[in-house]
Amino acid sequence: MEAVRTMSSVPMRRLLASAAFLLAACAWASAAPIQVVHISDVHIDPFYVTGAPQFGCYCETHDSCARFPESCAGTTNASLAAGPFGMPEGDCATPPALWEGAMAFLAQEHASSPASFVLFTGDFGEAGLSAACGPGESAQTQIVDNIARAMRSVRAAHGDQIPVYGVLGNVSADTVPRAQSRAPSA
Repeated sequence: MEAVRTMSSVPMRRLLASAAFLLAACAWASAAPIQVVHISDVHIDPFYVTGAPQFGCYCETHDSCARFPESCAGTTNASLAAGPFGMPEGDCATPPALWEGAMAFLAQEHASSPASFVLFTGDFGEAGLSAACGPGESAQTQIVDNIARAMRSVRAAHGDQIPVYGVLGNVSADTVPRAQSRAPSA
């Protein structure tokens, strides 16, 4: 025999919470629409080099990021070279030029149709930032600097009057603890 739930078996606070949710939903439905910008998984690579090999070197060179071997230099094979605005395949993250172009577009859109707020939901930097690129620089500092640069560019595109809510993504949060264990040894 199947049990039947009655109103008396539902805890009062669950009933009140459901009623509050329904009232909020009705109020929200009658409000004017809002515009929201949602930016996610940008994976910006501050060490990206146009012309660098896209496979194995992650579109970076030894000169831009010392953790890569000297064999990571520009390639003469155009089909394997990193393009100025990224690569559809390969091991490359987002080049700064593509990110800057997106921010310029958002600034232009914001001028004509301002957003109510911006959601910037993680994975700000490329996954390879878990190892420092230069001597005297920690991977953690590198990651935090990359997140700070990304947030500053979002703020610049939307102005100080629009709230920006940021949340770390799995790559942003996960790379910091692994930095010590994956850093190249000297």
